[in-house]
Amino acid sequence: MPILERFFEPPSEARFARRLTSAIRRAGEPDPIHVDFQGFRIVTTGAQPNVLHLQNLYLEYRVAPRAQRPAMLQSIVRSWFDRYKEIPSQYDDLGPDLLPAIRPRSYLEAQRLEALVKGNTPLDIPYRTLGDDHALCLVYDLPQSMLMVQERHLTTWDVHFNEALVMALENLKAMSPPAWTHPVPGVLASAWHDHYDASRLPILPELIDLDDLAGSPVVMIPNRDTLLMAGSADEAGLKSLARLANEALSRPRPMHGQPLTLMGDRWIPYTPDADHPCASIFNQFHARAKAHHYQAQANLLNQVYHDRGDDSHLAGYFLHEPPEAWSSLSYCVWVEGSPTLLPETDRVYFVRTNLNDPQEQNVVAQGTWNQVVQVVGHLMTPQGTYPERYRVDSFPTLGQINELNARAATGSKHART
Repeated sequence: MPILERFFEPPSEARFARRLTSAIRRAGEPDPIHVDFQGFRIVTTGAQPNVLHLQNLYLEYRVAPRAQRPAMLQSIVRSWFDRYKEIPSQYDDLGPDLLPAIRPRSYLEAQRLEALVKGNTPLDIPYRTLGDDHALCLVYDLPQSMLMVQERHLTTWDVHFNEALVMALENLKAMSPPAWTHPVPGVLASAWHDHYDASRLPILPELIDLDDLAGSPVVMIPNRDTLLMAGSADEAGLKSLARLANEALSRPRPMHGQPLTLMGDRWIPYTPDADHPCASIFNQFHARAKAHHYQAQANLLNQVYHDRGDDSHLAGYFLHEPPEAWSSLSYCVWVEGSPTLLPETDRVYFVRTNLNDPQEQNVVAQGTWNQVVQVVGHLMTPQGTYPERYRVDSFPTLGQINELNARAATGSKHART
């Protein structure tokens, strides 16, 4: 297979990583460089250490026509050396290259936790939150890459984040001639494909007449090069929007599937009423996005706590998704006798271990998140993480267990009537 792969198939992850590493060495990288196959990244140490995550690059390389791959490889190599370039120290020298960039907040949080694990000071990246889970940042645009603007750059420029953001949004608006397609009836799709499609969300009302939509705009940005939009009163359009967004999440540089809508001048999560025909569809996107954020956080946060000598258990964020259905139910487990960091889920199950048989565990109560907060919220301490986790060091009393079960039974009765 390796011989056939060389001539007909895209290279494996390992072969791609080795090929890219060799190209970087030939281009003059002065520091020791190696491939971290487990993390699927290229790492170097030295005067200017660098890390290049390969997953998105590999996906783009795989789907590219074979004739374009050598140029893509050279482009990646050039971007590797961008770390030797500096963002201008004078604000007036930024020109049109200061641009906004939307990233998942989990992406920034993973960078912060990774720095803590390595014993480094995390980068201070200023941003504005969009919805609940997007971060609107600033970047300095280079031909092969984007350099994230840090708080230290704003200090050097003597400029507030909001002032710089206004300039960045104006720059992006200037490079946004009309570029919309109608992939299916009822859905608009961006067609700039310049890695800033998703980042045009803040200026969307200035790029298109939203009054032409049936209802309020419902927008999804499943990857950097895709912005999809439908009207909230168009049921068929919303279903098509969900289908197209789900397909786009499998393409390179995915973000997540949180749908958004515009309230006044703010983008907020789109959560249709429970009786809306598309409610379960969009709730599933929210649940899966949340699961992605908790998964991105888990291993790194666990290592941070371990390095602090804290053996608290990170409870899993689980999704129950019936086959052949657009629906999701998230849940976590609160186990007696174990300090635990709980994720925020739809339901919480309370589990007690049999002292005579540690392998035997029984669910003694359950409740919705709101019910749990109402009864035992005083036992739950938020940790200030993103996404948020709640530390629990003790288990509910028998009276609280009974109260939880009573509330769960009442809620179940109301749901059936």
